[in-house]
Amino acid sequence: IDNGRGTLTCNDNDSYSKGTYPDIAERNLLATGIDRSRVELLNGDARKIIPELSAQRAGSVDIFLVDADHTFEGAYADITNGLGMLKPGGLVLVHDLDRSRTMAEQTDEHPHPVYEAFMQVTTEKKLPWCIFPFVRKHLGAFRVES
Repeated sequence: IDNGRGTLTCNDNDSYSKGTYPDIAERNLLATGIDRSRVELLNGDARKIIPELSAQRAGSVDIFLVDADHTFEGAYADITNGLGMLKPGGLVLVHDLDRSRTMAEQTDEHPHPVYEAFMQVTTEKKLPWCIFPFVRKHLGAFRVES
């Protein structure tokens, strides 16, 4: 159900699936019937764009989904850089936490890089968290308290 008030901002750099973003993403979004004026598709390095968005939208975002850089450093940066844009009670969702799945970005130091980044942030911030294992590739969630 669409209440007509929300907006969607996406950022990607088309590195995983050339030719997909933003063209196919925009077509898919428009096929849902969402008004194009409520969608913003950004293309670029998340380590630059997310801090800018966080400053511009400080304390105004309900949900922040992270599904980008799968290195430990990249996932950690994406998660922490976006925290400032969330409203109190806002949700952070992080995709690709499945530790049984091999990732090209894993290293000896970080065999489960996205999972490890998620756990480090929730531990550092002392935030309650959960992982939904039934969602493809696992989805983690935590709520920002303030």
